[in-house]
Amino acid sequence: MTFTPRERFIYHAATLMTLEFLNRKRSKSVTTMSQKKTFDLISLFLKNRCRKLTRDDVDKIYDDIEEEVLLSGPVFDMAKKPKEKKEDWR
Repeated sequence: MTFTPRERFIYHAATLMTLEFLNRKRSKSVTTMSQKKTFDLISLFLKNRCRKLTRDDVDKIYDDIEEEVLLSGPVFDMAKKPKEKKEDWR
């Protein structure tokens, strides 16, 4: 089974975003990619790996990713909280 064009685009976009995030976290001295460079790479993915996606498809995917990030925020916030001690019920 192979990825659909939508899945392929999400994979490449997520990988690109993750690498950018890790570069920023690793060192403040590492120059992060410019917005133009990011756009150029995404355009390259679209041209070579996701040719069937339209501009509307890409906009919808970005909206879906943004919605998922916003809805996932509370889950990540819960993971950051220290675990509460459970009371012994015996």
